Amino acid sequence: MVPTLSETLLFIGPAFFLLYVLNRLFKTRGVTAAGNLGHLWDVKEDHHWNQNALLAEASFCNVCENLILTGGLLCECCGLVSDDKCLDVAIRKFKCKSRIGSKLGLLHHWIKGNFERPTLCDVCNEDCGNDPSLSDYQCVWCQRSVHKNCFSSMTVQCDLGSLKKCIVPPNCFTVKGNRKKVVVKIDKPEWEIDWLPILVFANSESGSAEAVSVLAKARRLLNPLQCIDMKQSSPRQVINSWCHLLYPVVPRILVAGGDGSVSWMLGEIDRLKLQNPPAVAVLPLGTGNDLSRVLNWGSVPEEEDLKGVMLRVANAQEDLIDRWQIVVSPIRHLGIRPPTKKVEFTNYFSIGVDALITLNFHRARQSSMYPFKSRILNKILYLTYGTKDVIEHSCDGLEKKVALHLDGVHIQLPEIESIVLLNIECWGGGAKPWKLGNFEEASYNDGKIEVFGITSSFHIAQMQVGLSSPIRFGQANTVKIVLRGLVPAQADGEPWEQQPADITVTNISKSKILHQN
Repeated sequence: MVPTLSETLLFIGPAFFLLYVLNRLFKTRGVTAAGNLGHLWDVKEDHHWNQNALLAEASFCNVCENLILTGGLLCECCGLVSDDKCLDVAIRKFKCKSRIGSKLGLLHHWIKGNFERPTLCDVCNEDCGNDPSLSDYQCVWCQRSVHKNCFSSMTVQCDLGSLKKCIVPPNCFTVKGNRKKVVVKIDKPEWEIDWLPILVFANSESGSAEAVSVLAKARRLLNPLQCIDMKQSSPRQVINSWCHLLYPVVPRILVAGGDGSVSWMLGEIDRLKLQNPPAVAVLPLGTGNDLSRVLNWGSVPEEEDLKGVMLRVANAQEDLIDRWQIVVSPIRHLGIRPPTKKVEFTNYFSIGVDALITLNFHRARQSSMYPFKSRILNKILYLTYGTKDVIEHSCDGLEKKVALHLDGVHIQLPEIESIVLLNIECWGGGAKPWKLGNFEEASYNDGKIEVFGITSSFHIAQMQVGLSSPIRFGQANTVKIVLRGLVPAQADGEPWEQQPADITVTNISKSKILHQN
């Protein structure tokens, strides 16, 4: 039975009113994103509540000190915990971690109980934070812990602890305005010789939910303004603001994400045309994490030791990596030529079967029915699509649709299902195709790109376990692909379907990256 207009309005009206009330309620309770920075920064210092961030261990409300059995909220910036009924009191009674503070100095900001893990008391060196109650204290800046009985022995001033060189202290900001604080200057701290601020970027809408957790932990360790969600704030605008206000100090950037997020960040920095751009390190949260492997940041994230990761970022070596541009000039159709498309990449570009697997995975992940937020399950789905194509051979006969030219030299193609242009050593989740044959040494900053072919998805699996070599076509400064059919394509894990076109790939710049020894 189809509802009448009056019945529909009777249902929709209260629903919209409820949404409006909930929206106003959460705004008044301070449930806002941690402040991110524009060129003129409106800095908010509200708590950043997260219902999903409470630990699996028992948590206690900082207001009533009762055990929270269901519900509850955790502030990602200062670690304050509140049950639902005490939230209004918590907001009025407890200040959040200051993004901007007094010029007179930085004081400890103590939060009672709910430690993420037991630590040692900074005074007596005994276990701290492991009692089954709301006990002991931890500073949200230096992360030092202290027993209640040892509290009087602690100094008033905070020195920011082991991450001191990576933090932008709140007393270094110069602001204008009263109700609306706008940052106009950042002064160097007293320890300016060793000062190397780190900005943490993560994509909260990436395929894995780990990015949200990384941002939450980073906000606890650093000034929350140093932690940026790439989907909520423009990375280019934020980096431009930081670099201008910190000048001549150059920050370092930690990107928590996969190959696509890292390539996106390198492109944004490149487009700023900074005289001394920041260097980028990787916390691998993607499916393949090939660039992270090459730069020795590993294939899986060290999320539990984020403090250790940041210290290694501060001590990492700077290097350069080539950036490449794909210019796609579509073939004229019915007398109309579609607009030229430009795509940039850092790691790899390919057409054919491996791009098809990535495209199928991407479509599944973008579906509203896709329930998974796990790298392991994402890898299983990747394997499923790869196994499926072993039977179907969807890209069979690619050599008949493609003409390949390396530095102007036409390459005769055998029977293949994929062409890969590779700028780094690793590809396909850890395989090292250029080292599987007797080929000349490859480098990610020599201005040349390695080009090889793949015969099937089964060939990919053989290469990943070292049982087969790619079909090597050579190295080149410029690659041209004449495409005369519809094929899947991908650049750094971002896939699309490519119509017939002339495709030209050239080196456009070099970006700064951080290599861990």
